[in-house]
Amino acid sequence: MMNSLTLPFPLNSILMSDFMRLFISSLSEILNFLAMELKNSLAYLESGMPPFTLSGGSSLST
Repeated sequence: MMNSLTLPFPLNSILMSDFMRLFISSLSEILNFLAMELKNSLAYLESGMPPFTLSGGSSLST
């Protein structure tokens, strides 16, 4: 009866593998976005020009 409540090991490992791939991909996207925001903010501080980001420079208003 207990085996019907748990996933078979191969299916469980496949789901965990997909979850980890999604997690790492999402983390990579977030870090890439933060790096671009930081780069744009530093360029703004150095040049005095407004940052050209899709967020409208939200990193400066936080």
